[in-house]
Amino acid sequence: MTAKLSRIRILSWPLWLKLAVAFTIAIVVPLVMVVVAAQPGLREISIQNLRSYISENGERQRAAVANSIAQARGNLTAFLNNSTHQRRIVNLLLSNSPLLNRDGVEAVTREQIETLFTSTLLVQSTTLYDSVRLLDRNGQLLANATINEAAGTLETDQSRSEAYRAALNEQVKNQGQSQVVSVSSRDGRPVVEITNIVYWRDGRPIGYLIAELNIERTLLDNLTYLDAAFPAYSYLLSNNRVLISLPAAQIDEEVAAGSQAARRALSGEVGLDAYRPAPNLPEVIGYFAPVSNAPLAIVSEVPTDYATAVTQGFFDIRLFSISLASVALAIVLAFLLYQMHAPALGRLRAVTDDIADGNFDTPIADMARGDEIGQLAMSLSVMRSRVQSLIHDLEARVAIRTRDIEATYDISRVVVSQRDLSTLLDRAVNLIVER
Repeated sequence: MTAKLSRIRILSWPLWLKLAVAFTIAIVVPLVMVVVAAQPGLREISIQNLRSYISENGERQRAAVANSIAQARGNLTAFLNNSTHQRRIVNLLLSNSPLLNRDGVEAVTREQIETLFTSTLLVQSTTLYDSVRLLDRNGQLLANATINEAAGTLETDQSRSEAYRAALNEQVKNQGQSQVVSVSSRDGRPVVEITNIVYWRDGRPIGYLIAELNIERTLLDNLTYLDAAFPAYSYLLSNNRVLISLPAAQIDEEVAAGSQAARRALSGEVGLDAYRPAPNLPEVIGYFAPVSNAPLAIVSEVPTDYATAVTQGFFDIRLFSISLASVALAIVLAFLLYQMHAPALGRLRAVTDDIADGNFDTPIADMARGDEIGQLAMSLSVMRSRVQSLIHDLEARVAIRTRDIEATYDISRVVVSQRDLSTLLDRAVNLIVER
């Protein structure tokens, strides 16, 4: 029990351990205090960096989505502006319209138009579309080509489709637009379609060329983040509440539809804010903006807690590294100081051992040092001189006392053995003189 307690007593520790502990405390404690004091400020910096990152990536994604849609719109317009393509499509529309003059109209079959779509707009390696179809002015399907053979057959009557109704609404607005983008949901999946209105010479619409976008290639591929481990996610929401997002994002459609950020973006607002997507969900930092060329809004969000996690991770790693470095530095400093003082103390201890053994001739080093060890060496030298002087004085006194005792003994012995008084006095005087 006593041995265990002695290990706890600081004064019983060796010098190197005391120095190591002292340096560790002196270095680590202030560093920890500085790190803890700086943590709130660094968290705020992390949040600001997070805001900048989500804003930059959200803007990049918005531009990429808008460019993809613009390219798809441009490709469809360029296809229709080709005189050969336009003539063949118009001929098919005229051949199915009893209200228009079909004199001189070249006979074109449905199969020919579908082959034209496949060879120009639906080239597998470069296409931005899943399918292209042609409707007459009443919304009846005249031709349909798709790159997905498993997509199934569309109904002949397309008059209730979102693309057809969006085109009719565009005509009612009479804004001179010949192309419109619509978003709908079909069989539980989002559908984005571009509709080009085909006009006759007198300005009357005679049909509609509709291209369904390849969602993965034009939209979803542009909603990814360069850092896959980054816990941010982005989604697109249409004005009729159709959600477009990566499956891995696992975004609730009701939450997205009710998001204040999405509503603000659909109203034309661009912003960056901290908010809760729903009352029961944690706070996020979100970037939101409308997507040009389409009735869509993009929202990019990242949990605010991620800033705390980043800060905590930063501190965990840095604090561990700093602690290890501080302990190593403390050990090195303790070793250096130990080497500066321990040998001198060892030499002084050797001198004291020699003094204890009666050897007063051992040279005392380190007296030239100006620190406490040098002062201790000088004090030890003075003490040794005084001890040596005291011992010599004591030895002299002992020798004198021994001589006196021996003289007294000799005189006593003579007194006992000599009976003649005169002779006794002479012998006693002689002994005293000899001693």
